[in-house]
Amino acid sequence: MKLEYRSDTRGIAPYRCVVEGHALATPEIPTTLPTLDEVMGRRELPDDNAVRDFYLGLCKPDALNVHTIHAETEGMSQLENFTTLVRALKERGATFVQLREVSWR
Repeated sequence: MKLEYRSDTRGIAPYRCVVEGHALATPEIPTTLPTLDEVMGRRELPDDNAVRDFYLGLCKPDALNVHTIHAETEGMSQLENFTTLVRALKERGATFVQLREVSWR
């Protein structure tokens, strides 16, 4: 299919899937953070500030942090909260890249 990358799994670093001893051509860039719909409603995260702080605590400054977002969640009903998280990350010096810019070799 000539995809530049895939992002279908969870993990900690980009890799190439190996099937029957052969590495696939398309690199996998796994999601490293839980999705927002997975954390919303947890008892230990009672409000938007707690959710923001939860994500800030998970993001590692020396690692690739991949957060899969959903248009129907972060892009609509949770847009303000997502924007607040992005601003807080920027204040901490985070940079944002497209997955195709990630080095996987």
